[in-house]
Amino acid sequence: MNSDKLLEIFYSGYDVGPNWMVIDDLQALIREGAVSVEKERLATVEEYKRYLDDESIFAEGPGPQAKGHVALKELGAEFLRKNRFNPIFEVYFNGLHPDIMDKSRKVIIECGTTDPASVLIFFEDSNVPWVGVIPYPADDENEIYLYKFLKEPGFSKYLELKLKRLRDAFAKTGK
Repeated sequence: MNSDKLLEIFYSGYDVGPNWMVIDDLQALIREGAVSVEKERLATVEEYKRYLDDESIFAEGPGPQAKGHVALKELGAEFLRKNRFNPIFEVYFNGLHPDIMDKSRKVIIECGTTDPASVLIFFEDSNVPWVGVIPYPADDENEIYLYKFLKEPGFSKYLELKLKRLRDAFAKTGK
């Protein structure tokens, strides 16, 4: 997966000053097989638009939230329910408030424009096997997708090696 695709997933086509360092880290994790990505169809854009128009749907979470964001959260919660999870919204976890997670705190979904660092932050919890991202649809898209970032068995080892390389680099400079 290249950096352009990661930008599409996390920033949904919005130019908001991407966090290139984290995008590069994620790309390296994917390239090394420490993280894999699965793409799963959630709904059509027409279904998404019906949620936009549904006045009965309200945002759960801190502060005001745009209807598009709320519609994506509803699609994500529906996905979790269909897969026998119990969704909860905007609950404090690892220093953040993920848009949706399973009540067991093992599965997390972020919606819309998302800081890619959140995937790595959520992966710090050893009980989290995957983090999903549901981007806003682009103007030319007809489908809404969930991108699952799955922690593979080599994830911890990759992070250990990265930390060792950093420590070795600092040791060589005498700092």
